[in-house]
Amino acid sequence: MKRGIVFLIACVLPMSAEADPATRCFAQMSRFDFAVEQKVVLCSAAQNDAPQRCALAAARERLTLDQIVRLCEGATNDGPYRCLVNSYGRGLTTDQQLKLCAETTSAHPNTCFDASDGIGLTFDQRINLCAQSESDRPLRCWNDSIPLGLSTDLHVFLCSNLGPADWPTLLKPEHRLEASPQTDSKIGHSTASLDRCPIP
Repeated sequence: MKRGIVFLIACVLPMSAEADPATRCFAQMSRFDFAVEQKVVLCSAAQNDAPQRCALAAARERLTLDQIVRLCEGATNDGPYRCLVNSYGRGLTTDQQLKLCAETTSAHPNTCFDASDGIGLTFDQRINLCAQSESDRPLRCWNDSIPLGLSTDLHVFLCSNLGPADWPTLLKPEHRLEASPQTDSKIGHSTASLDRCPIP
C-alpha cells in the first residue's frame, strides 16, 4: 500500500527541475522495484540525475538490486556503468567489478587494472590500487615508492584513491610501525623503541 502511494505521488507530483536532486532521484526511482531503503542509499548523495540514470542502465546487466545500488550510489556521471561494462572479460567476479567501478567518473580503472598486470599483485590488490583512478597516478606512485620498502598492502594503500572506509581491510594487525633504539646526537639520549604506533 505504501509503495502504491509513493508511486502515485511520483506520478501525480512530478519533480521540477529546481527540486533537490536527491528528492528527484527518489521520486523517479519509486516506479521501480527497489526497496525504500535501497532508494534512500542510491539517492542520498545525488548531485544530479546520474545515480538514477546509472541504476536504470545497470538494470540491463546481470546485477541484483543491491549490487546496482552499490555501483551507482554517489555517481556524478555514467562513469560507474561504463566502467562496469568495460570490465567484462577480465576474469573478475561481480563483487570485484563493483569495487573497481563504484564512485568512478570514467572507465579508467580498467586501464589501470590492465596496466598493473605483471607487478606481482593479486586481483584484489590491483583492484584496490586502481579503484576510482582517473589517471595513471596510482601506477606512477607505485613505481616511485618501491624504494620505501613497504609491505604490499600498505604500498597499495599509499598509492590508491581509497578512503578511510577501506583502512580496516588494508591496515591489518601485523602492520605496525617499529623503530630500533638510536642515539640522538644533539641531546645525548636514546629514543624509545616503538613497538606499536596507533593509526588515528
